[in-house]
Amino acid sequence: MGGLTISRKLAQDDPNDAQKQRDLSISFDRLGDVYLTLGRTDESLEQFMGGLTIRRKLAQDDPNDAQKQRDLMISFFKLGTVHQSSENFLMAVGEYEKGVRVLEQLIDKGLLVESSVREKEFLLSLIQQCRDRLNQGAQ
Repeated sequence: MGGLTISRKLAQDDPNDAQKQRDLSISFDRLGDVYLTLGRTDESLEQFMGGLTIRRKLAQDDPNDAQKQRDLMISFFKLGTVHQSSENFLMAVGEYEKGVRVLEQLIDKGLLVESSVREKEFLLSLIQQCRDRLNQGAQ
């Protein structure tokens, strides 16, 4: 929690500093990862949502910055992971699909094409896993 507190203070002291805002989003992610590892999905979701809020603004403010767009995709991936681990497969699909859309925009703009294609394939495989689980539940 100490890292999050420090990052939050630095980001609040200079809210227009994109790097400090990104650092805060990374702190949210790290804490969310810990909570997810501990099986505390509600707390994990809360932390990842905090990171998403920041990353969404950074990506919106600079739509041609590949790193900011990729960070946004990572937020959607992490949210999808939480939902998938909670067996909320429909919500997981929605988050993963948002990540795919971000990657498609990167590919269309010619930014991070090689890694974006691989990441898109990975997200599509997760979407298929979730859909398979949804179909199993419907039978």
